[in-house]
Amino acid sequence: MHISLQAETITHLFGLPITNSLVLSLLTAFLLVGGGLFVVYSLKLIPQKLQNAAEVIVEGILTFMGQALGDKEQAKKFFPLVATIFLFILLNNWIGVLPGIGSLGFYEMDHGQEVFIPFFRSANSDLNTTFALALVTMVAIQWYGIRKLGFLAHAGKFFVFTKGPIQFFVGLLELVGEFAKVLSFSF
Repeated sequence: MHISLQAETITHLFGLPITNSLVLSLLTAFLLVGGGLFVVYSLKLIPQKLQNAAEVIVEGILTFMGQALGDKEQAKKFFPLVATIFLFILLNNWIGVLPGIGSLGFYEMDHGQEVFIPFFRSANSDLNTTFALALVTMVAIQWYGIRKLGFLAHAGKFFVFTKGPIQFFVGLLELVGEFAKVLSFSF
């Protein structure tokens, strides 16, 4: 049995490699965007089944976030990012267990051995996808922190010069911790 940690390239488009996990990432993105646009353009005053389902999902996520953050206004502020990441991961996982995902593909010679390369691979099984999501999350956290506190106050939690050497060291550990979170979230 061959287990690959990286996504396998199945073709090239304009010199760029197209991997099997990228195919499912794009499929997930198209389904989310297409489904969202379809729901938005079919909104009615008296909702139908699809609109009801979309409203239940949005309200459920918003209510959960409001309870976790303690404030519905805060939840509305962070909702687009959190809901997008949540739905992307959820739909990717659901698509990853469909029949044919990971089992349809072709054989390729690799170092004298015949290796099976699937056409489709769950996007969340690729470290690049999880790393990208972690990076977007950490950049957003820093952005929201700067917007809330201002740049100097936000940077002040990492670079503490006036409260003594221990606080300076703790600030540096906080800075290292911010970079470590990207790696931690990736795995």
